[in-house]
Amino acid sequence: VTMGWWDNIWLNEGFASWMEIKATDKMNPDWDIWPRQHETREATMATDALSTTHPIQQVIHNVSEANSAFDGISYGKGELVIRMMEGWLGEDHFRDGMRAYMKAHAFGNATSQDLWNALSGTSGQDVGKVARSFTEQPGIPQVNVAAVCRNGQTTYTLTQSRFTIHDPNAKALTWNIPVVAGGPGLETRKLVLGAEPATFTLPRCNAPLKLDLGESGYYRVHYDDVAFAPIAASISKFAPVDRANILGDQFAQFRAGHGALSSYFDLVDRLTAAHETDIATLEEIIGKLETLDFYEIGNPDRPAFQAYARSRLAPVLKRLGWDQKPHESVLDTMLRPSVISALGTFNDPAVLTEAKRRFAIWLKNPASLRPDLVGTVSALAMKHTDAATYEIMAKKVRDTQATELKLRLFQALANASDPDLIRRNVELAYSGAIPNGRISMALSQIASASENPDLVWKLVRQHEAEIRTHLAPWSQDGFLPAIAGHSNNPDILAELQKDPSSSKTTGAKIATAHALNTVAARQEAVQATQSQIHDWLAAHTH
Repeated sequence: VTMGWWDNIWLNEGFASWMEIKATDKMNPDWDIWPRQHETREATMATDALSTTHPIQQVIHNVSEANSAFDGISYGKGELVIRMMEGWLGEDHFRDGMRAYMKAHAFGNATSQDLWNALSGTSGQDVGKVARSFTEQPGIPQVNVAAVCRNGQTTYTLTQSRFTIHDPNAKALTWNIPVVAGGPGLETRKLVLGAEPATFTLPRCNAPLKLDLGESGYYRVHYDDVAFAPIAASISKFAPVDRANILGDQFAQFRAGHGALSSYFDLVDRLTAAHETDIATLEEIIGKLETLDFYEIGNPDRPAFQAYARSRLAPVLKRLGWDQKPHESVLDTMLRPSVISALGTFNDPAVLTEAKRRFAIWLKNPASLRPDLVGTVSALAMKHTDAATYEIMAKKVRDTQATELKLRLFQALANASDPDLIRRNVELAYSGAIPNGRISMALSQIASASENPDLVWKLVRQHEAEIRTHLAPWSQDGFLPAIAGHSNNPDILAELQKDPSSSKTTGAKIATAHALNTVAARQEAVQATQSQIHDWLAAHTH
């Protein structure tokens, strides 16, 4: 079954993304694959909260617009909305509807509406009403939870609004939101929240009632203080996917300017004090601490913040160790590189020393390091490497034939921070060592990982004409925006806007607008982060 037109490209890509996770989960239930999709959710929602987002299903007029539709909204949001539909309708109804849709349209063309009709037919629900509010509108709904406790019972009132970041003039929208609520020791409730408030009562006070149970919904949640206090107090009792979800929503409230960063740190402290071991929860914490560290670049408080981050993750590495243990869970094996990488990013001296030692051994004996640690260890070793060691790695990138390994080694090399090595990295990216379709991504990686995007921009501009001759056609529109988007320098952003290539096609205009908006939102986040972390450190370090 092929989509009728590019408007419905998400049906191919979003469904493929959902299906690969669904099948992997079925075949490898011990991989915790759905809870670990939390990372996809956070990245997708970060894009979808900005003014430059677009509906999953959008009108496509030409090739450059079609190319720009292959993005995190079509893939990530598409996957997450399909998952929400399955969670709401139930696995059996959803599967039966998919089978009916495939049978009716086999070897033909179909639209999103054809799928909603098939799902409505098998489930008895008005699927189109719910689905269209998520596929034909941009952005993210937020469910607001207000709790009032009287006479030993709590009344909850749910209302909806639109969740946005750095978008004060966002159009107010209404969704039909499948809501699942529950918590430790509580009965699960399901409802579809529309424009009108929904209320229900629990026969007790201080119940840890959480929305989006199981994180299968595509919405943010904002709790008032009465509703949130019992959730925070019993966060360790929730399932791992819900712990990650509570953290993600709380950080999102900070990013939107509706919550304090300190409340996120309080949750992190509760979980790490309770010796958190779950991969989805820890990777959520690692991801956000790394984001905050990035926002602290150039700030005098950065070393103190890094010390805090190290203190929360060092016990996790102590438990895991550097080497795989006999009979350890596959999740611990997957978690180890993330923890080592984060501690190295936070300048843990013992981790950096050990990474350097193992890297030196690996150069002489590639079998000495497990494949899953090669990228992590070499990236940490490259941060402050010398020219001779750099050249050994660059030769590996040039000589390696396997594309995925080549890209992993280049990603490590991109961490070099010495200006001359950054120059050599930029040259390496378009020298023929990297496949043409990945050159734009490689240059963007150097801009980010080196922490010197302004130098990368300058070098790329000097050699732009030559670089463009190597780029794949679909990389041209987003090439400069992908690099400028890592810079906070207003001169570079002005240069991007003035450049004729930024308005040459619809796709280029979309990529440029997205880069400018991402930077503006990040600058807002940097300001809020630096001021709130300064106050928080003053109150918590004695």
